[in-house]
Amino acid sequence: VRSHLHLAKDRMPGRPAVRLLNPTGPEDGWTREATVVQVVTDDMPYLVDSVAAEFARDGVQVQRIVHPIVVVSRDLTGELLEVHPDADPADPPANSAAESWMYIEIDLVTDPNRARELDNRLSSVLGDVREVVEDTDKMAETARRLADELDEKPPGLAVGEVAEGARLLRWLADGHFT
Repeated sequence: VRSHLHLAKDRMPGRPAVRLLNPTGPEDGWTREATVVQVVTDDMPYLVDSVAAEFARDGVQVQRIVHPIVVVSRDLTGELLEVHPDADPADPPANSAAESWMYIEIDLVTDPNRARELDNRLSSVLGDVREVVEDTDKMAETARRLADELDEKPPGLAVGEVAEGARLLRWLADGHFT
């Protein structure tokens, strides 16, 4: 927890903090027989699945994931001011936000180049998740608009195909994008 708190000390909202480490007693004060991945980022949907899928794509076995949602207050520079342990992440207090603090144990990675590669890929996936979450409402609105256009000005296709296309777009816009 102390190690994760150290990682979370300075983090700009919108930017994840990621660290891969092989903790040792003398250096870190604790040990694991696995590589530890720590992530601190704004809470968003799809995080756990996306991170686990990236490790699987890279052939890395995930041994454990601990994923608390932590409510925190930060100053304008991203410095951690306070952790609110009793706050409801779905309704955080004023001037605070819910963050995902992910602790993941993966197979031991001893090659520094491999660790750097995993770190970069993980940061990339977290950026992709952010883009998807931020674009979801725009995508759904565009799908609804296109469905309305199909109804109002159908292209020269079979009527059934046009209606089916409009229904599919509305169905996607009703929360079926993943």
